[in-house]
Amino acid sequence: MPIQGRKFCGILYVESDTYNVDEVLEHIKSYFDQWAYCLHDKDVNDETGEIKKAHYHWVGSVKNPVSLSTISNALCVPSNYIEFVRKKGNTDNWKGSVRYLVHASNPEKYQYDVQSVVTNFDVTRYINAYDETQQIVKIVGFIRENPNCTFEQVFDYAVMNGCYSEFRRGAYIINKIMNERTGKS
Repeated sequence: MPIQGRKFCGILYVESDTYNVDEVLEHIKSYFDQWAYCLHDKDVNDETGEIKKAHYHWVGSVKNPVSLSTISNALCVPSNYIEFVRKKGNTDNWKGSVRYLVHASNPEKYQYDVQSVVTNFDVTRYINAYDETQQIVKIVGFIRENPNCTFEQVFDYAVMNGCYSEFRRGAYIINKIMNERTGKS
């Protein structure tokens, strides 16, 4: 486990005796450069079928690395309610942590509306109906449906259909696919 980090996530219980949740949420807003949180009041216990205690899931990032105890002190909550956003493969799992705010990658759990996320950054780039792979599949589908389309037309399609980020990252592959379809090398 890292000693210091820039990205954190945690859980806060509405009815805590240890801290005042409203004050902690204000601390999150003032401490982190980027922050987001979502009230989970419809989660169900799988074993009992009962609604779990209302709680918030939150994420926050800072520019310079800090320790878990620094975050704990800044938020005035016990450190066992906070964790580093852990690495997933070779990249950090910030996207996964943000998506968890609404259970976007957990269809078996209650799906919270993205509008219920309180944040100071655009979480919709992480929380949307399509993941990156599905967005690329949409772009390639457009190319297949329009075999004589130009790269510019694919660009326009991507911008108009919310796929620009994936288009930009996959431009080389998209161009290669287009060239193979037209016989160019």
